[in-house]
Amino acid sequence: GRLSPRDTLGLAMQLFDMLADAHRHVGVIHCDIKPENLFLEPTRRPPPRLKLLDFGIARLSRGKSHEHEGPAYGTPLYAAPELWESAAVSPATDLWSCGLVVFYMLVGAEFWRSAYADRLAFEATVLDAPPASRRARELGVLLPESFDPWFAECLKRAKEQRFQSAEDAWERLEAIVARWPDQDRPLPDAPGVTAREPEVVVAAPEGANIPSAEEHTTLTAWLRAKGPMGHGDVGRVTADLVAPMAVLRAARRRMHGTLE
Repeated sequence: GRLSPRDTLGLAMQLFDMLADAHRHVGVIHCDIKPENLFLEPTRRPPPRLKLLDFGIARLSRGKSHEHEGPAYGTPLYAAPELWESAAVSPATDLWSCGLVVFYMLVGAEFWRSAYADRLAFEATVLDAPPASRRARELGVLLPESFDPWFAECLKRAKEQRFQSAEDAWERLEAIVARWPDQDRPLPDAPGVTAREPEVVVAAPEGANIPSAEEHTTLTAWLRAKGPMGHGDVGRVTADLVAPMAVLRAARRRMHGTLE
């Protein structure tokens, strides 16, 4: 599935706002931004509340401590070149990943073709990324070409040439996407191209009790759950997804005899 432009902006605004605080006020670079680390909390009105988790390989952006002490990659599909090369990181490291996450929201599929680490490393560190609109068309989605310059700036190989702040990246993204027509509908299918089917379909069991707002679901599961979603669908889908997660957690607690 993929999101409407309006809901993409709603989630992207929250993501860039959190990164602006982390980068500017805390001095932390996350280094592993990906859909699986973006957790969604149901709200009364869409979009859901977004939370950024898993700071396990985060680095400080001040002083010498922002350089890697060894190979510490992020997730290959979302890792910037400096993570592959164990080089110094900066806020632009996270903004590379954000560009790929926004593409994923709009298109419903990862940008890179290969999931093999050696091929991804070659594409990220040697090759120039193709225009986002071209890759989206290959995946069966018509992504406006106006998105291409923003995406290209996120994915510059040299981090000094990318956006240098989350605020700047967000302002440019909003100015582009907010002008697209049909804000409440997902981007249309590309004619003559068969869109890639999601690998996993998640749905709440019939009659399941919906948990409280403390339960969450990942962005990945959310997008895989349904087909292209309009603006009014997102809250319902989020509520549908948290139910099976609660069942899995309850089963895990029974197996281990512990409370989480």
